[in-house]
Formats: sequence, C-alpha cells, structure tokens
Amino acid sequence: MTGYDYGNARLRARGGLLRGDQYAALAGRDGPGLLTALAATCYRPDATQDGARGPVEQIVRIAHDHLVAALAGIGDFYRDRAAGVVAGVLGRFDLHNVVALLRARHRGVPADAASALLVPVGRLGADTARQAAGEPDLPAAARFLAARGLPDPGSARALLSAQRRYEIDADLAPVEEAVACSAWDSQIATLTAGGPRSEERRVGKECRSRW
Repeated sequence: MTGYDYGNARLRARGGLLRGDQYAALAGRDGPGLLTALAATCYRPDATQDGARGPVEQIVRIAHDHLVAALAGIGDFYRDRAAGVVAGVLGRFDLHNVVALLRARHRGVPADAASALLVPVGRLGADTARQAAGEPDLPAAARFLAARGLPDPGSARALLSAQRRYEIDADLAPVEEAVACSAWDSQIATLTAGGPRSEERRVGKECRSRW
C-alpha cells in the first residue's frame, strides 16, 4: 500500500462525483431544470431551493458547498510524502482564500459576502476565515493571517512585510504579488521535495508566472 492508497480509498468512499449519464441529463436544461436534475444526484443535500436567489446564484452556491464538503479534511487521510503533496495541492485554495480576504478588506466588502467566496478546505479553516473577514482593514487582516502562518509560514512572512508597505501607499497589487509568488514557491518546493519531478516543477513555475 502506497502513501496514497488509504487516502484515495477514503476519498472515493465519500462519493460526490456525477456519473456520465447524470452529466448527460443536465444538458439542455434551463436554470430551474438544472436544479431539479441536481436534486436527484449526489448534489441533493446541497440542492435545496432558495427562493431568495435566482437559479444561477443557487447553482453557484450548490457547486461551492459541494466542493467544500467533498474536500474538507482530506489532508488528514494521507501520510508521509503523500501528505505533503496533498497539502501542496490544497495550498492553492489557501492562497485563493487569503488573496480573496485581502481584496475584500481592501475594498470594504462585508464579512458575510467575503466569506461566501472562500473554499476553506486547506489550512485556513472556515472559522479563521470568518474572523479574518471581520477585521477592520487590510493591514489588520494581514497581521491576523500572518500570525497564524497563513497561507503558509514563508508566505505569511512575505505578507507581513508587504502589509507594512501597504500602510504607506494602500497599493493592493504588491501585496498580492508578494503572497502569491511566495506561496507558489512553497508549493513547488513541496511537490518536488522527493526528488526531480520536472513536470511538476514546470507546471508550478508556469502557474506562478501567470499570477
């Protein structure tokens, strides 16, 4: 048994993937029809009707909630190098969440609206994210996240340094760049820690360059 076998078995046991015929049944449906079709699949627990939202908003919410339910806690299923690789993959969600929180505090987005944009399946959990979203401004949120080593310890240090500059010029772009570049470097290092993996390194560098 490899370091992935047990974790993959646990992940498969969760289910949560549509079959080919279920995907085919979604084709050509309008918004209400998609909601009805999803309610007959593994998306059923998330596909409750919400009269306050339109079909498109409901479908976005369903997809988001289902993704979080499917991936939350999976890092605990893996050991050794497999655990590091899975943590590196989930780290992309941590980066997304941290950047989304920083943008929200920069623009004064309400905490509830900001929290709804997050996918808390990595090191940054839902409770911590809600607390960060409730901080009064970007520097406060940055210090809150950095104190908890988020999105990862190295990127937390980069974030702490970048927020000091932000307090002078209120320029969001350098803060995002500092955190994203550091996080990508950390993820590349994690994925290549076991030896030369040229494809993983190439993909990581390509993603980093696109930020």
